[in-house]
Amino acid sequence: MNQSSPDLLYLLARLLGAPEDDALELLGELSVPWPWLAESFEQARSVSLESWQAEHTRLFLSGFPHVVCPPFASAYLHGHLNGSITDALRAFYSLIGLKATVGFEDFLGTMLECAARLIEQHNEARLQRFWSENLEPWVPRFTQDLLYGTNMQLYRDLARQIGALFSPPGARACHAPSH
Repeated sequence: MNQSSPDLLYLLARLLGAPEDDALELLGELSVPWPWLAESFEQARSVSLESWQAEHTRLFLSGFPHVVCPPFASAYLHGHLNGSITDALRAFYSLIGLKATVGFEDFLGTMLECAARLIEQHNEARLQRFWSENLEPWVPRFTQDLLYGTNMQLYRDLARQIGALFSPPGARACHAPSH
């Protein structure tokens, strides 16, 4: 795992969530401390909230003929939701005091929040084990699927930022052509 701040991990987790009514305003505010979001904000200003929500749904929840990149470990590791990793994660979260929404234990956003919490707790050994056992086996593939499957700059930037967490230090993040 590349060194990252808990704030970055919490931000990435938040950006995986569904855009709500205040999404554009929030993205504009976030682009100040996180300049890599500036281009995403500019593009999002020209997209309706409904189109943004439709892209989020297509990518993460219910695309046709298949979901482009479901942000769930079970989908990548087991080929379906709520695989065996879900129970293991639930037990791990309980151990460190993290309460995950039922059904979202293996959601990438929840897992990034868990990693942020472990950094805040200065628990390097648990963090490394959690990262190598639960994220490394599937997240790089997810980021590639997201990078090449999206029509929005925000999700390309999100894929690059998440992907950079799994790159060797000093390596360049993956890039996809702009649309």
